[in-house]
Amino acid sequence: MSVEHADIPAVVIVGRPNVGKSLLFNRLIKRRQALVHHKPGMTLDFLRERLTLTNGREVWLSDTGGVSGESDEWTDIVEQQMLHVSASADLFLLVVDYQIGLHRGDIELVQQLRKRQVPWLLVVNKAENTEQAMAVADFYSLTSEHVIAVSAKHGSDLDLLRARLQEFFPLTEASKTEAEATTETASDGADEKHIRMTPEQEVSVAIVGRPNVGKSTFINRLLGDNRLAVSERPGTTRDAVSCYFNHEGAGDFVLIDTAGMSRRRMTLERDKLSVAATRRALEHADCAILMIDLSEGVTYQDKRIMALIEEAGCAITVIANKADLVPAGEREKSLKQVMDLLPQMLSPPSFMLSATAKRQLPVTKLLAAVRRVAQAAYTHMPTATLNNALSDILIARSPRQHGKTRPKLRYAHQGGSRPPCIVIHGNAINRIDDSYVRYLSSAFGRYFKIVGNRVKVVFRGDENPYLPKRSGN
Repeated sequence: MSVEHADIPAVVIVGRPNVGKSLLFNRLIKRRQALVHHKPGMTLDFLRERLTLTNGREVWLSDTGGVSGESDEWTDIVEQQMLHVSASADLFLLVVDYQIGLHRGDIELVQQLRKRQVPWLLVVNKAENTEQAMAVADFYSLTSEHVIAVSAKHGSDLDLLRARLQEFFPLTEASKTEAEATTETASDGADEKHIRMTPEQEVSVAIVGRPNVGKSTFINRLLGDNRLAVSERPGTTRDAVSCYFNHEGAGDFVLIDTAGMSRRRMTLERDKLSVAATRRALEHADCAILMIDLSEGVTYQDKRIMALIEEAGCAITVIANKADLVPAGEREKSLKQVMDLLPQMLSPPSFMLSATAKRQLPVTKLLAAVRRVAQAAYTHMPTATLNNALSDILIARSPRQHGKTRPKLRYAHQGGSRPPCIVIHGNAINRIDDSYVRYLSSAFGRYFKIVGNRVKVVFRGDENPYLPKRSGN
């Protein structure tokens, strides 16, 4: 089941394409989450984020795809998603374009909103350097109350909009208690996540893979509803879309659906923006679920995605999807071939499934594995234990000698987490070859039982204390 708490109201941004809904969404949550582009129709899925108002009240804020009233290849998908997110709305923000003026599509949307009997606020966007009275004058025929002019591009008059939201959702005693508890928890351990992940913490999971590998379908099955847009046409998901999710026994998760990386060169601006959104999702996620088409095996695109995961320092779990397309007797062999091609990752958990099959997903087992590898990324390695491990590892295999010099590794300490990082001090470290670095990474991972993460090894050269100190000249 999802974790959209009943006591947190839902605010949904709606409007025609290219009126600035996604930019307004980003401005309100104060970070670049929604994909923004001048070309209409870039948003297909809806994004949902928690927004904390000035009075401390929390609301769910959702961005949606634009509805133009014109039929195209994505119309049915966008309208399906609009109906889904709108069903639970407590307030709509209808965004219109001041520079274009009153549009027939705006009038049609107002008619739809009135049928829902849900409060709505008219937001006149793109009103740069324009007085409130002048900006809203053309739109009074839509509503005589709850109208405000803003500029999402320049961030002007957004405080007025936030104030209006507070009027709709005043701070109640229950929400005040929850806000105070959240603030106290954050202040007590603001940097805790960067040090060590606790079993109770929310885990953010980026679902990554090639186009049409089944990412959105998989998330919809986890959530138990058609939250995300799904189509046989590749490229349906264009942005990184967050869904909050709770599973009894496994805890809270944020599932981030990402755009698939295309085989073609990224000549389209849409593809470049989608990859940038995927990269941002991996940088902020605790774990990545890499979905691979088992019937096709590991492709060039899969290796590119794997490189992004490694660059982001993200933990990983592997799902080999579409297993039903592989003969039953060959599935284990195919999965082993996939796992053997994953570079420099320490035994990531792997699952075979078919996201579209009717049989039950191994949800509990999968989420437990995701939480385990996410926690492993923040493994604490005491210095004394690290040096005992280094001693044992060197006894088993020491660095190879080059000429008359053999590198000497003296002591180690932890240099960071996500991924776990070990700093080793020694001399002649420039003579250590890549194969030995991989050996050290794997050996430390086995010693500390770190799964689904690459242990990063960094070397520091020892200074010879008997050499004269250089002058500052």
